[in-house]
This record gives sequence, C-alpha cells and structure tokens, in this order.
Amino acid sequence: MNIARIRFSIIATLMLFIQAIHVSGQPKNSAQNKWVFHSYTAAGILTGKSGPAFQCQTVNGLGNKSWYAGVGVAMDYYKFRTVPLFIDLKKTFLWKSFGLFAYADGGIEFPWPTEKQHFFYDGDLSNGFYGDFGLGILIPHGKTTNVFFSFGYSVKEAKEENSSHNYCPFVGPCFPGNSIVFYQLNRFSFKMGISF
Repeated sequence: MNIARIRFSIIATLMLFIQAIHVSGQPKNSAQNKWVFHSYTAAGILTGKSGPAFQCQTVNGLGNKSWYAGVGVAMDYYKFRTVPLFIDLKKTFLWKSFGLFAYADGGIEFPWPTEKQHFFYDGDLSNGFYGDFGLGILIPHGKTTNVFFSFGYSVKEAKEENSSHNYCPFVGPCFPGNSIVFYQLNRFSFKMGISF
C-alpha cells in the first residue's frame, strides 16, 4: 500500500470517527437527524509534473446538518483521460455568511485514453485507485444554492501492459515479451462549482 492510499485511509477514517461521535451525542429527534439531498457540480484544473489539465465532476448524495456523503463521477484529463467513480465525504465548519469545508474522495479510476495517450503502441490501461482530499469555501447564492471553491491534493493510479512477439529468424518460435508501466500521478486540484 503506498503513502497516498495510507493518507487517504487515515483522513477518511478520522472523518467517519468524528461523525460517529457527533451523531452519538445528538438527541434522538427525527427532525434534527433529517438527511437532505444535495448535488455538487464542479470544473477545475489539475496540475503536477505533467503540467495542467482539465477536470469536471458531479457528486450527488445526502447531507445532515454539517455532514455530507455522496457518490461522484468525473472526467480527468491529467496525463491521460480517465473516468473516476468515487465516494465523497464532506464536513462543513463555521456556517454563518459562508462555510469552510473539508472533503475526502476515494474510488476507482477507469481509463479512457485517446489514441495518442498510450505509452505503448498497442498497450492496455487497467483500472486503478483514485483519491482526492482538501479544503474549500461555500458561499451562499440564493435560498438553497451555494457557490464553492476548493483546493486539494489528488492521486490517480493505473497500469499499462503491452504484449509483443519478438522477431527470431533462426531460433524458431519466440516467446512473447511483456512490458508494464505503473502510473502514480500526484497533482494539486483546484475546483469551482455550484451546489444545491
């Protein structure tokens, strides 16, 4: 297990632990513990060693007071195009004229590269880990709508494998050679969007 996965696991576990303490300390009132549907849609920039790239995502789920849990899907164009499918956890603080929030996302990265985005001519990219965590600001815009900005650290992983037959004119049949490239792409993430 690599460092990025360990960091993400620790943050997600801490957020769930804090949620469990928060819920256990609340009175058992159905109106107070009501879960409400929320949707977050965002676009932004990913930047790292491979330069800047576009990202967009939508997350839909349920919120209860300052906590939110949802399922998201995104388009990620960093290095090669992928479609992350992930679980999103958020905790909002200081809700007055605006709110500060912390978030943690974790899931699976589904590669969808263009023809020019393969390392090998005939390589196959396999699914990998996706993670993103950071901080953001929610600014109310109307009665139920918010504009938000977030800054985070994101990881995507994939493996590309290529099988090729070597040319052996005098020795007889040749065994196929396998080449594998592992990608662990670390980048900073800036997003802005709207939620309701």
